[in-house]
Amino acid sequence: MITLKIITPDTAAADAVCDFLLKEKLILEAVIQDNVRTKELIDGKIVSSKKVQITSLTKALLFETINKTIKKKFEGLVFDIHSMPVVYMDWERQKDLVDQVKNV
Repeated sequence: MITLKIITPDTAAADAVCDFLLKEKLILEAVIQDNVRTKELIDGKIVSSKKVQITSLTKALLFETINKTIKKKFEGLVFDIHSMPVVYMDWERQKDLVDQVKNV
């Protein structure tokens, strides 16, 4: 199991990605955080911006499928996608993940 984090340029993109991933049963749920402040080094300058972060739970073996599918379906939008392993999780929530997310 992993916590999947997706950084999107705006709320509309985040909503579209979440709706798609939920309908395809690729994630259990989505938590959307607006106005996440980011900083990047671009051409030698530190640039601040506000983006939208999606945090969700899914199965580790679905990461590559999610990554490729999002890049193809939402071509032209910039996404930062990464994951972190879930070491411990409530047993009932784990059962929800196994039952409600696509089988691998």
